[in-house]
Amino acid sequence: MRSNFLLAIDWAARNGTPIPSNCLWVAIRRAGWMLAELPAIWCREDLPRSVPIEGLDSLEFELRKGRGLILLSPHLGGFELAPRLVARLHPLSVMYRPAKFSWIDATLREFRVSDRITAVPASNAGVRHFIRVLRSGGVVGILPDQVPARGQGVWVNFLGRQAYTMSLPERLAQATNAALAWVVVKRTTAGWSAVCEVLSPGVSSNGQRGGCESLVERINGDLERFVLESPGDYLWSYNRYKRPRLGSALVLK
Repeated sequence: MRSNFLLAIDWAARNGTPIPSNCLWVAIRRAGWMLAELPAIWCREDLPRSVPIEGLDSLEFELRKGRGLILLSPHLGGFELAPRLVARLHPLSVMYRPAKFSWIDATLREFRVSDRITAVPASNAGVRHFIRVLRSGGVVGILPDQVPARGQGVWVNFLGRQAYTMSLPERLAQATNAALAWVVVKRTTAGWSAVCEVLSPGVSSNGQRGGCESLVERINGDLERFVLESPGDYLWSYNRYKRPRLGSALVLK
């Protein structure tokens, strides 16, 4: 955690966007708070209604077009709350990586799913489910900064270092003509607030049309922006730079 943070501080300082050195301790404290708040995030039915959401109308606009919607939430702030906020607007399916221990996995699935939230594994079966949902004009959710298995991503710069980054969101958008959008939940003095931003599939950060890798670069660029805006909310303990594990390629059809 500390090494990830120190490397990011150095990169940010060289790019004119310094991160305060005390943000590491802020991030540690807030990560602890979020663990303590998970029962409320998962179980309090009134909590999503109390969270202000900026840009929700942009998601509604895309859904009215009949397009599917791919929602991206980074490991920042109240990312566990994001699906419950979106479920107020529309049912959605989220992709997850099964926990190593079966009892933890069963507990997480029990509390994360609801009558409006479906959880599917990060497998070909899960991808097929996503494609069906998107082609029917539905909504899916992905953590785009989760390190995928080998063969399921590309190496792209993130906070000054090469990070193996999943290409699934971009491939899904290309295969289904779905829209891509961020849902970022940040901590405020009053609790939580959320921001929704729609991306333009097929357009890179420099405005040029390109392939999958250019859009992955744009997503990582947006991630850097969110982290620099709220460094104390980022989950620095997540090893974004680890080598990808062995795995099979995800097939989209």
